[in-house]
Amino acid sequence: GDLSSITLRYWTTTEETDVRLSAQGQSSQGILHNYTIWNSFGRSFLVSVIVSLFAGSFGILIGYAVSKNRRSKLANYVSNCAFLPYLIPALSFSAVFFSLSFQPGFMWMNASASGGSETAAMLACIVCGSIKFLPFASRSGTNSMLQVSGEIEEAALMTGCPWWKRMLKIMFPKQKSSFISCYL
Repeated sequence: GDLSSITLRYWTTTEETDVRLSAQGQSSQGILHNYTIWNSFGRSFLVSVIVSLFAGSFGILIGYAVSKNRRSKLANYVSNCAFLPYLIPALSFSAVFFSLSFQPGFMWMNASASGGSETAAMLACIVCGSIKFLPFASRSGTNSMLQVSGEIEEAALMTGCPWWKRMLKIMFPKQKSSFISCYL
């Protein structure tokens, strides 16, 4: 082999390397200078942050509800329903949302029906990703909530502390590492 062809040219160059891409208005500079790649990276990062916030928050709420009513049939049902997306393969899951996007109430998810909107594609990715990662977040949220003793929350409840303040001032500081793993 010729080792002289191994180079960082296509990573670091600021000159246009492909005339066809430049004619279409896209950048064909090196990867580190290509605004199209950086724009895509930024949008992917934004989608991943939003998905983690949605899945993590709903996972914590599911975990809280399941841990407070551990022995009830409804808590077991909610916990089992949160694991339903885990049983569905990702390709089938995407196909379901794609077919759903052609129904009248869900046309906002269809990028072609909404004029090729990038926002519609991003929203579809956020919805699919949030539901797909919900089982992991709900299991982490449930395990973190089961570690906290009920007496701590009962004492706060007796003093008249509202639910949101109990979560922010008592639960989150005690279980912040578990909550961060829930968001991850």
